[in-house]
Amino acid sequence: MIMKTKDGGNTPQMAALLSAPVLMGLFVIGYIVLAGFLPPPAPSLTAEQIAELYRGRSLQINVGMFFLMTSMSMVALWGAVIAARLRVVEQGVPILTYAQLINCAVATVVIAVCGLFWAAAAFRAHDLDPEILRMLNDLGWFFFLAPWPPFTFWLGAMAWAILKDRRPTPDFPRWTAFLCLWAAVLFIPAGFILIFKTGPFAWNGLLAFYIPVGIFFLWISVMTYYGVIAIKRESQSAEDGTPGVEPSPA
Repeated sequence: MIMKTKDGGNTPQMAALLSAPVLMGLFVIGYIVLAGFLPPPAPSLTAEQIAELYRGRSLQINVGMFFLMTSMSMVALWGAVIAARLRVVEQGVPILTYAQLINCAVATVVIAVCGLFWAAAAFRAHDLDPEILRMLNDLGWFFFLAPWPPFTFWLGAMAWAILKDRRPTPDFPRWTAFLCLWAAVLFIPAGFILIFKTGPFAWNGLLAFYIPVGIFFLWISVMTYYGVIAIKRESQSAEDGTPGVEPSPA
């Protein structure tokens, strides 16, 4: 039975879930507006071209990375709510819940670290050799896109949990599991930035950057929408005095 507090226990859940639009807004401010990383600087640029980019926008990039790291750290807060909402579908040891939380934590750290490399490059932009600046820039992009496994495993565990949900009114419609699975697969090409410097698999390419990043934010938006609906429905149920919904056997 879902335990109810006076407000259904849902105020912290709603606050954490609604961190999604905040994190997306901070990402746009930090990554696009301030750092100017859209479109991404091509990996084929020379060391001198990369150095010029960082030297011309050093302050903006550093401030942008402050917002970027704040934004990506909020992903863990958001992911914890989704995992908690899906915990009720598991009987016994909640392996899928643990898998979601662990991979969400790893993904959050990885994305936050990318900002440190870009910030380090901008911080020493006028003092470092262009080759070193380019290496720091490369490391930032490697951390930003290449570590696809924690994201793919995170969404895979989430999809499995959604498909296991046999409640009459599940929090997330069954089709969202397939959205998770498609997103999990579409993250994989980002790993090929370790090989390609040009084309769709480079870090400024369609398959390695635009599709994975786009589907990531689409997925967050969809899951947030249905999560908010589920929490509102649960809160209304608590106000009406109706009992919580028992999860069906997995």
